[in-house]
Amino acid sequence: MTIEPDKDYHTALDLDKIERVYFNILSNAFKFTPANGSIDVNLSRKGDSICLAVKDTGVGIPQEEISQIFDRFFKTDHINPTGSGIGLALSKVFVEMHQGTISVESQPGKGSTFTVTLPVKQAQADTAADIQASVSLAEADDEELKEVEALETEPHKNAPTILIIDDNPDIRVLVKSILSPKFTVLQASSGAQGIRLATKYIPDLIICDVMMPGIDGYETCRRLKAEEVTSHIPVLLLTACSLDEQRTLGYQCGVDAYMSKPFDSEMLSARCDSLIENRKRIYSSMGAASTVEPAAETAPQKSAPVHDIDNEFYQRFVAIVNDEIGNADLSVEELAQRLGLSRVQMYRKLKALTNYSPAELIRNLRLRRAAQMLKNSEMTVSEIAYSVGFTSPSYFAKCYREYFNETPSEVQARTSKLE
Repeated sequence: MTIEPDKDYHTALDLDKIERVYFNILSNAFKFTPANGSIDVNLSRKGDSICLAVKDTGVGIPQEEISQIFDRFFKTDHINPTGSGIGLALSKVFVEMHQGTISVESQPGKGSTFTVTLPVKQAQADTAADIQASVSLAEADDEELKEVEALETEPHKNAPTILIIDDNPDIRVLVKSILSPKFTVLQASSGAQGIRLATKYIPDLIICDVMMPGIDGYETCRRLKAEEVTSHIPVLLLTACSLDEQRTLGYQCGVDAYMSKPFDSEMLSARCDSLIENRKRIYSSMGAASTVEPAAETAPQKSAPVHDIDNEFYQRFVAIVNDEIGNADLSVEELAQRLGLSRVQMYRKLKALTNYSPAELIRNLRLRRAAQMLKNSEMTVSEIAYSVGFTSPSYFAKCYREYFNETPSEVQARTSKLE
């Protein structure tokens, strides 16, 4: 290794990411340099830039492939043909995160030279934070959970949440780099961890790799679809296999969609949008039935294409509220406890199924019961308000008018004229 002397090489950077760039380039040089070949590493300072060059006397790269070797999933016989095809692409992402460049010069049979150029930056308090925010390399469970907790404490993040489950950290980083501009992205490095995070955070979509050690993508999907708290979440499987038998197995496990590797970034983003929006439309009948039909006792319409587990969950929620309809002290926490979920889990599950919060659904069910009583009983408006759990008749009248576009008194007057 050659280091140009009498130069200042101090600069602000993310050490972990630049190390990965360096070792990726160096490992490729070792793999494709034959015995008795040479590898030279040179570090130099040119003006306001630091240059790292790795030169080998290996097999080289054909000119027609040089322009593609930094593309995602591009594989060549000359650059790790059995690898994932993302090492150099990820290196390029990391270098560009530092406002640097990476380039290659090569001749078949004579070797290659990879050059990384990084601008010299003064260490600032926010430099490391800015770089870290661009992409996460959280690989250990504790680190990923800390990342998730940090995301959850940011109330301004209202974007849909996507959970990536993949044992390959490079794949997770690349998928996150594609989706993070539009979505809040969580990561899991195994099927077991993915199930735990999905159960805890109830994402809007799960992207899962098929081939993983331990619990593979099929088993992960099967378990997620069997759990009441996660059964409604659409699952997109990433796979390099196009065999119909494998895809059939996935659909039998509850997979909602497949995407083949390599994938186009715009296609992946559009597919995520489509799956999330389609799922909202599928379950919208639950929310619609609970807000439009005051005489209906159950929210989901029979014709709605709703998973049985989700339908049963909602029916249990409705049954508990109806049993406690007159209990003004009925709380969301008590409901969640009776359903066997945490308050956050119940909120996210119901919000995903109906687009309404638990408190809104409770109020809607109270108002629907009140609408029946206004038509079929001789009770006063105040008596009905108290009997369905409202503590203030005036607030009840206000909510009723907003919900049905008429006041309770108008309903009673209209009903009495029909008799």
